[in-house]
Amino acid sequence: MLLLLFLFASSSPAVAWIPDVQARLDVSEAEAARLRKTVANQGVALSRVEARLTALEAACAFLGTSTASESAPRTNGIPDGLAGARSLQQVSGEESVTRVDSTSVTTRILNVTDAIFLTGTFFWNGREWDPNDPTLQPTSSPTLASTLHPTASARTLTAAEIAGARCTTTVHTLTIDMSSPASWKFYDITSNSATSTTWYCDITVADTFDSAFASYTLRGFDPITAAATHPDDNFPMASWGSAATGDGGYFSFGTPATIVNRGGTYGGDVGYGKTQGFTFAQGSVSPADVIRFGFSQSSANEDFSLEDLVIKVRVV
Repeated sequence: MLLLLFLFASSSPAVAWIPDVQARLDVSEAEAARLRKTVANQGVALSRVEARLTALEAACAFLGTSTASESAPRTNGIPDGLAGARSLQQVSGEESVTRVDSTSVTTRILNVTDAIFLTGTFFWNGREWDPNDPTLQPTSSPTLASTLHPTASARTLTAAEIAGARCTTTVHTLTIDMSSPASWKFYDITSNSATSTTWYCDITVADTFDSAFASYTLRGFDPITAAATHPDDNFPMASWGSAATGDGGYFSFGTPATIVNRGGTYGGDVGYGKTQGFTFAQGSVSPADVIRFGFSQSSANEDFSLEDLVIKVRVV
């Protein structure tokens, strides 16, 4: 081990010294060859270290000089020599970013194309610039990573939001019990085979969204007597509040401005004395903050309740 350390610390004549080592230590030619290879590899490794140190020196020099021509007011009083922090901060009145690295490199101002007010990490050409990584050299065209820009996110409505639902009756009358967000009960529906009893229920969402999905379980039983009923979904809704006709009915979904699903797809007597899952596929809507469900049924024999209500929106 001591021999190898000595060889690594020596200059190039160490390679020529190998035969003398072989003679003095009486090692085999194979062992001498191994020693030659070790020294050569160490020489290559040393060259790489020197190259990286040179790159690091160039990177630090770039940070110190890249904006030396900037006018004094652009620094807005930010002192030189700040260290030990890594941040982005907005300079008052300027579309600029201050880069403070962890190596006491003089703080400079770097222009970017957008005004920002963020905290995070500065990126060079889409990659984080780290002064401790000499293999990553900055260029004259800094960019910000796309992840700094806000993106839409999906979320599920809370029980509190669902509990705030409010319903509006547009044709005939019925009894609506939404005292529990876990079960919406609709009964005493007015019987009229010409124009069905019609209503819709709105849920106010805490965020603005541009896409929505919903599902629930329909129970084809009278919420009061538990007798089997037979609600219909055989008549596509024309518009919010419009009645189904001809003993028809529907279950629709959307927002006040956008009808995602008009209903009329599951057929007649869809929940006859049983439970039936309804799924309204995700659909795009005009930016909104209200979810709407539409209903139309023609008879008290079509009373029903809804459970397992799930609503998901894409927040913008």
